[in-house]
Amino acid sequence: MPPSELRQSRFSKRPKTQFCCIVFNNPIPNRVEILRKLSKYKDIHCYGAPFGNHFNGEDIKYDILSNYKFNICFENGIHPGYYTEKPIHAKVAGCLPLYWADENCKQDFNTGSFLNLNDFSSMDEYVERIIQLDSNEDEYNYFLMNRNHGMVRSLSAYGRNIDKYKNPEVDPLFDFFNSLIINSTSVISSIKKLIEC
Repeated sequence: MPPSELRQSRFSKRPKTQFCCIVFNNPIPNRVEILRKLSKYKDIHCYGAPFGNHFNGEDIKYDILSNYKFNICFENGIHPGYYTEKPIHAKVAGCLPLYWADENCKQDFNTGSFLNLNDFSSMDEYVERIIQLDSNEDEYNYFLMNRNHGMVRSLSAYGRNIDKYKNPEVDPLFDFFNSLIINSTSVISSIKKLIEC
C-alpha cells in the first residue's frame, strides 16, 4: 500500500483510543520483558493463544490494531534477512510498529517508519522513547505520518540468506518459490505495491 493510500485507509483514519497492544502466540523473553516494563507505564492489551483470545484473518487484525497508537511486533527470533508481516500489519492499521529485528533491516526497510529495539542500548532506553512519543502528540504524529515515506526499501531480504534454509527434501518447491521471488519482476512489483507502507 503506497504511503498516500495508507494515510487514506479506513484503519489509519480511525481515532487511536488505546495506548498499545501486542499479538503473539510465542512468549519469547523480549516480548515478556517489554510487556513487563512498558505495562508499568500504561496497560497493554494482549492478543493471542497465551491470552485465550486468538483470532484469525488480516481484516480482523487490522480492525483491532487500528484502535492503538503502538503495536509491539517483535519477531520470534533474530536471523539476518528474517522479517515477517508483523510491522507491515501494524503500519497498515495506522499504528506505530514497535519492532525487534536484526541490524541488517536498515538495508531493507525505512527504519524511520518504526522503532527498532536494536537501535537502543537497552530495553529501558527503548521504553523511555516510547513513553516520550506517547506523551507528545505532535512528535508522535510527526513520527507516524511525516516520516512515513514507505516502509520497504528493497526486497533483497527475500533472497539474501535463502541458501541457508535449503532442504534437500523440498528443493523442487524451494527452487520454484526462490525463482519467483528472486527473478520475477512482476512478482516483485506486486509485492512492493502490497507492502509499500
